[in-house]
Amino acid sequence: MKIKVLFEILTMLNLIQHAVLCPKIISRKEWGSNDLKAKDPLILPAFYFIIHQSSGPSCYNQTSCSLQMRNIQNFHMHSHGWDDIGYNFCIGQDGYVYEGRGWMYTGEDVGGYKSHSISLCFIGTFDNTIPNFITFLTAQELILCGINKGFVSSAYSLIAHRQISKTNSQCPGD
Repeated sequence: MKIKVLFEILTMLNLIQHAVLCPKIISRKEWGSNDLKAKDPLILPAFYFIIHQSSGPSCYNQTSCSLQMRNIQNFHMHSHGWDDIGYNFCIGQDGYVYEGRGWMYTGEDVGGYKSHSISLCFIGTFDNTIPNFITFLTAQELILCGINKGFVSSAYSLIAHRQISKTNSQCPGD
């Protein structure tokens, strides 16, 4: 009897260890986005995860992060002339993922990489500081979630925006 219970405990621990939990993703509706207009499908699984920063204020709760998402979307649509927010996902300092174009549609911000990449933006400006620990942990969970669901290749490359695009943005890279 004791061996059976021990075996069941070890089995449960093994399942927990190998389970990939997806982070909480705040939907477009939840953050108050305009209707999704992006329609170009991603080639899945994506081979690149491209990191950006929004170069605006950081946010620390769902209310302020939702406001920043609307600001980013408006900036992208009105200043860049894009049909929607440029990123697939954003992460706030609150540890939540905010859906941009999601897993299925191309981002607008990475040139020749866009058909086979997921663009991830950290909300805020990180020229002289770094995002908090929970932000990095959430990014890691999102990538693992994407791999587990077949949206991201297990052989993906993590790259910074300015590694692949010479731009005036303050995104990571160089």
